[in-house]
Amino acid sequence: MGGDRMKIFDGVREWRSAEWGLVFLLLVSLILKIAVLLSDEVINIDGARYIAAAQQFAQGNFSEGLSIDWMPFYALLIAGFHFLIPDWVLAGQLISLFSLVFALIPLYLLSRDLFDEKVAFWAGLAFVLSPMLNARAVD
Repeated sequence: MGGDRMKIFDGVREWRSAEWGLVFLLLVSLILKIAVLLSDEVINIDGARYIAAAQQFAQGNFSEGLSIDWMPFYALLIAGFHFLIPDWVLAGQLISLFSLVFALIPLYLLSRDLFDEKVAFWAGLAFVLSPMLNARAVD
């Protein structure tokens, strides 16, 4: 029985290593943020503005799109995603979701380079489980 416990702990330590720790954190982050996305919350006021600008950009009305939002990068991303996903709101929410999921990668790598793999794993887990960041995942 005691040997089985040690094997389990060794498996957890190995799983938390550099190769699998980041993959595990990315999967947990993606699952949590998709759960937030499926909660059917209303988009914020900025989201409506970005979608309106993206619709103008998609129609080729760049001057009108810039008059709605003078920083066009996010609206252009929404317009680009709209070609893959027909729902404007979902396209914008997925951009926010993937941005926060993939923001974990530089955090993990920087923490690992400055400290070690254990610190990087726990810092990444704190980032993944942060309620404020999860609430912002689809804003």
